[in-house]
Amino acid sequence: MNHLKLYEEINDESSEPKVGDYVITKYMSADDDHEANLFVTKNIGQLYKIEKDKYTVKYENIPSMLHYYTSADSFLNFKRRDIQKWSENKQDLETILLANKFNI
Repeated sequence: MNHLKLYEEINDESSEPKVGDYVITKYMSADDDHEANLFVTKNIGQLYKIEKDKYTVKYENIPSMLHYYTSADSFLNFKRRDIQKWSENKQDLETILLANKFNI
């Protein structure tokens, strides 16, 4: 039950993601790119900067085919609605990704 408790604590309704949090995102724009969406939904990034409704997320090992989306070497920009899950602990999100991978 330890993992269920952790999952319940992620994304408290009253909280908002903050700089330093780990995030799982999804592109929700009109020109969705399948490859970009696949990468960001299956990888954890770290929130680097927030400016109004622009959230800059840093990722490790962005594939070269996605570099046209990046504002710098390993940064991608999102709107608030694109951030699906966030947590101060990377392990919390790793648990969610693992559960999604096996449809648990």
